[in-house]
Amino acid sequence: MKTKLTIVVMSIVLLNCALCHAEPGTVAGLQPGLRDALLRDAACSPADHPSPPKPGGLETPGVEPAPAEAGPSPMLDAAVTTQDIHSAAGANVGVIVTFNDACHCRDSACGTYVYLKNNAGFKLALSGAFSSMHAVRVFKRGYPSLTGKVQISKAQVESTVYDWNGKTYAPSLCATITQTAGRKVPSILHHDCAKAP
Repeated sequence: MKTKLTIVVMSIVLLNCALCHAEPGTVAGLQPGLRDALLRDAACSPADHPSPPKPGGLETPGVEPAPAEAGPSPMLDAAVTTQDIHSAAGANVGVIVTFNDACHCRDSACGTYVYLKNNAGFKLALSGAFSSMHAVRVFKRGYPSLTGKVQISKAQVESTVYDWNGKTYAPSLCATITQTAGRKVPSILHHDCAKAP
């Protein structure tokens, strides 16, 4: 039964990923509140080249933000892709920002930040290094679930579904998808999700 449920959920996730629309740009081109939040949470300088967050992790890269008086951030020119997040009612409630630069990416995994709108601007709800991150059409407490994927090897992908719990996005369904040579259908192994720190 769990295998069938996992296959159905992963099929829905893959279909929704195909329907997602991402907008490329730079950090400087983002709206001011989002740009400020991103500069605060995702600070990185090319000289530092920190390792990205752990796959599927709920943390921000380990680089301290530059002091406000340090002048314009070199991160303003960093390439990013944004995806709007819509509530069950269709309202724009947040955005997924994925970096596409050498400072935030290692192999196929790039720093990804999920922000939800609030009265003060934008609140960080999830961050980590992912090969892809998308909102799906499954809603918990009015917010869409998110699916994040991390390429483990050429044949394996770790896929995690994150549900809104009222405070943050938390992992709820985790699986390793393995595409074996000569097989049309991949093997999907459901497993317990790692606990957030």
